[in-house]
Amino acid sequence: MIVLALFALSGDLPYNLNIGPGFHGASSGFGQITDSFDLSALEGYTLAGITYCARDSLFYIMDLFGCKVWRFDPSDPLNTLAERSFALVDYFNDGFTDWQWGIAWGDTSFFITSASAAVDSAALSEYSYSGVHKRTWRLDSLARGWFAGADYDYQRGLLWLVNVRVGASGTNRAYAVSPDSPSLALDSAFQWSSSQRGAAYFGLGHSAPPLDTITWLMVGGWNEDMLYKLDGDETDHPGIESAPMPDMADLDIWEDTSATDSVFAFVTTNGPHNRIYKVFLGITWDEWFTPPQVKESSGSNPRGLVIKPNPSKGLFSVYGAGPGSHKLMAYNTAGGLVLEREFAGEGVEIELPAAGVYLIEVEGRNALVVIQ
Repeated sequence: MIVLALFALSGDLPYNLNIGPGFHGASSGFGQITDSFDLSALEGYTLAGITYCARDSLFYIMDLFGCKVWRFDPSDPLNTLAERSFALVDYFNDGFTDWQWGIAWGDTSFFITSASAAVDSAALSEYSYSGVHKRTWRLDSLARGWFAGADYDYQRGLLWLVNVRVGASGTNRAYAVSPDSPSLALDSAFQWSSSQRGAAYFGLGHSAPPLDTITWLMVGGWNEDMLYKLDGDETDHPGIESAPMPDMADLDIWEDTSATDSVFAFVTTNGPHNRIYKVFLGITWDEWFTPPQVKESSGSNPRGLVIKPNPSKGLFSVYGAGPGSHKLMAYNTAGGLVLEREFAGEGVEIELPAAGVYLIEVEGRNALVVIQ
């Protein structure tokens, strides 16, 4: 710890030296902490990045000092916490173990950010689902300083990475990069005077009031103890809303939620108790997916169209579509198109690829389907 303090101010380090006060959520409900739990068995100040993996419906968290990855079931975090085997790479090989910080599940692989011991350089590594190292890129050409939180933009196939400025090195911006060529920024958001840490992408909303945006980019960190919600659609990504978030490290969305439930994120904090918050994002799944006008009956839609899930078998049925050919599309909660199918006649039975919440669209009619 003393060696690192020679190179960086406390606000630039991968761990939090200044514990902030407690806060209440915003009046709108965004950022309201509804539950929390402490990972007291781990060394203090060790929690960093977090990601939700749609493949197994588990959250994965980075253990900064233990150089490990842990996972838990969001429905029962404390009783399901277990170490997950990862062959983490010490890329910089500078005599000190790299700071393994951010983690993101990117559809088929995990991506993990790491910083050098002096926190003046960073790298991005790809790992298989089983934790095997696949490849690593150095990120100095993207920005100096180091990179903390990461999340995957399913609509564009990009990774969002949060840069942390150290002294005069770095930008304090969030960058979107291609996983195959992360040295070039394809998009960026803000330039904070104080560095942030975490990032989460949330897509496939609707552009009708009251949302007026299809995607959110959420960024925050312990330097300001704040969580910011940005408009993911606008080119300059203006801020929409913010909420206090004490000692925040990173966050990600819990995507496997029933259709009528609120949308929650899990937030890691960097403090003595290794506390993880369950946070309400101020919206329900139904409100996020379905604009008000879609809820109204339309004469152009088949009046008898029904979309009915069979959650335990991973199936859903469509019937009453009417004669002729029809097109069906299924989207996951992050906005990715996971299935596109044409069928003829009154109906069809479709199997979805994995458990989760899906938006099904047939003949202009939308429905949420939950597969367990």
